[in-house]
Amino acid sequence: MDVVDTRPRNPRTYTPPSTPTRRSHSKSSSVSSTSIREELDKLRRGMSPSGNTREEMEKPGSTDPREYPLWQSDYEIDMDDAGAQKVIGQGVWSTVYMASPLPSMESDISASRSSPKHTPSEMTPPLTPVRSRGSSMSSRSSAISKFYPPMSSSYAVKVPYEKTAHRVLTEEGRILSYLSRFPSAEKYLVPYFGQDMRTDALVMGYMPSTLDSLSKDLNTRDESDRAAMLTDIFPHIACNLLDGLAWLQDKACVHGDIKPANILIETNPLTRTPHAVYADFSAATMPSSSTDKKTRAPMGGATWDFMAPSQLTAAGASAPPTPESDVWALAMTLLVFVAGASPYERIAPNAILKREILKQGKPLDYVAAGENGVRSIVRLGGASRALGFNVKKWLGKALVRDEAARMGVAEWREELADALV
Repeated sequence: MDVVDTRPRNPRTYTPPSTPTRRSHSKSSSVSSTSIREELDKLRRGMSPSGNTREEMEKPGSTDPREYPLWQSDYEIDMDDAGAQKVIGQGVWSTVYMASPLPSMESDISASRSSPKHTPSEMTPPLTPVRSRGSSMSSRSSAISKFYPPMSSSYAVKVPYEKTAHRVLTEEGRILSYLSRFPSAEKYLVPYFGQDMRTDALVMGYMPSTLDSLSKDLNTRDESDRAAMLTDIFPHIACNLLDGLAWLQDKACVHGDIKPANILIETNPLTRTPHAVYADFSAATMPSSSTDKKTRAPMGGATWDFMAPSQLTAAGASAPPTPESDVWALAMTLLVFVAGASPYERIAPNAILKREILKQGKPLDYVAAGENGVRSIVRLGGASRALGFNVKKWLGKALVRDEAARMGVAEWREELADALV
């Protein structure tokens, strides 16, 4: 049983609403065009609203929040065939929408300033950006290319649900800001463009697949096709994720919620080689993290099947994640990917009993259990023969209950490299 609440969530007022009209405005909520122009002028000059230069903010190791560059490009939420905002993911704290880039807010302001329909006192930054006919996408400064990921054709916009969620996403944005400034960050984590300060939404590059969706696709194929495809892609994905976890640990960051749904996959169109990166850092910790216990993800925010035994303490509580628990979670993720199902799937009739089983820390002993047990054993054996090493034994070196005896990510990665030669 997955404890994550997957029921549709209504983002209420935290979903980007339509652009405010003059009638719905009040003086207390409006922002003058003068203040907007002042902020845009600062940003054009490479200054943050706090006064730091962009070079200071974006240097590796900086924990200053990265703001979404509205002075370069805005965005709008895409609509689905039914005319509703296009949802591509939901979680405990937020809904993720698909969005498309638009011309900058600055060009919208310029167009509005020359329009006889509005006066400057009526200007307010739109919460859902509106397309300006006279704007051009070509007028961008070098700030995007110098400090930000390459401009994306589509965005994934993570919108918070409620007040607590705003704090959690702000902290996640700070962690993504910190990580994204290091060289080679794009190899290991989702492209991050910054936090939209109008809504506290996080704007990321859109990637069309997750390891979870890839695993479900594999499970729809006949066993021979599945085995052949898994043999081709497993080494790439496993090496990507091990390298990414080593990179995160080098930056003193603990992800805290590694699982197939939080791993994004992009496929090279020429080689058809998959590349895996980490996403969803809402449970992550890093040096000098300001997150307190009140804003930490509760037990319902993680998936028990991927949590290390050390995290499963008293009922209703969870211990903080550690680098060692991240290694455990990655091993469980790869086990589920190879077998096609969690060893704990339908293992217990209720959550209390399942929790006690999980605390034993013996997932490989349960692979053969349940209705998918025989299939899982066959798949693990087939993968071992095709890849030329004992996959179950290799996974078992990271699935050790005692953290002190659990293999570290560097040694575990080295063992995989030796096995694949």
